[in-house]
Amino acid sequence: MYPVLFTIKPFTVFSFQIGPISLYSYGLCVALAFLAGIWVAIKKAEHAQIEKDLILDLGLYLLISSIIGARLLYVLCNMSFYKLNPWKIFSLQEGGLAFFGGLILSTIVGSLFLRKRKVEILKIADIVAPSIALGLAIGRIGCFLYGCCYGKRTTLPWGIIFPINSPAGSAFPGMHIHPTQIYSSLNGLILLFLLTRIYQIKRFSGQVFCAFLLLYSITRGLLEFLRADQEILLLNLTLTQIFCIFLFVGAMIWYCILARSQQSTKETVR
Repeated sequence: MYPVLFTIKPFTVFSFQIGPISLYSYGLCVALAFLAGIWVAIKKAEHAQIEKDLILDLGLYLLISSIIGARLLYVLCNMSFYKLNPWKIFSLQEGGLAFFGGLILSTIVGSLFLRKRKVEILKIADIVAPSIALGLAIGRIGCFLYGCCYGKRTTLPWGIIFPINSPAGSAFPGMHIHPTQIYSSLNGLILLFLLTRIYQIKRFSGQVFCAFLLLYSITRGLLEFLRADQEILLLNLTLTQIFCIFLFVGAMIWYCILARSQQSTKETVR
């Protein structure tokens, strides 16, 4: 589609040549996703009487750790390619971020940061959860513009033919395929709506974040059946779907523990 939005031609400043400078749609969407997510988190934090600076500091840690974790997992899952092309490891403008890698590392780093600041981790996690959904909605637009994370062939009227020079077009030249990137973006918006509603009626800390993990593991696992860029690993499932299964089970157990803990606390108060 539009992997490069525009390019500034080379120019000279004090005898030094600068450029060409290109603005990649994928990188722009990732940046916008984090900015929008932090903005939403700040708004929710204000209502919860949490300092704005805490969210800004946390956002910086989450930004760096999620990109590192997402890229690391993607590289590990495609090691055969990067062994032959090691210089491509840092080519983030070409896409290649595995969401689960970013989620795992950012959760660890964020938890350590909040523990050090002596802030209730689950309370902040509930505030951040809707922001993650919004970030997914915006970030997947970058995948669409670049042509990665593409779907299988389809005869549906909204099937899209990607340019031959994109990953999707190279895999399915001249063929209509599912715009799974758009599906994922819409899924992020739906999750944003649901999580915002759950946040308004939540009964215990951690409920919103657990709900995100549960909902995302289900929807992402289902969307994987339409993806064509994932290899089947086991029992006709992709590695991502296996991740989704473990995530769902773990989140369900965690949800039940938190809910029971809340119930026990109420009974003790009585």
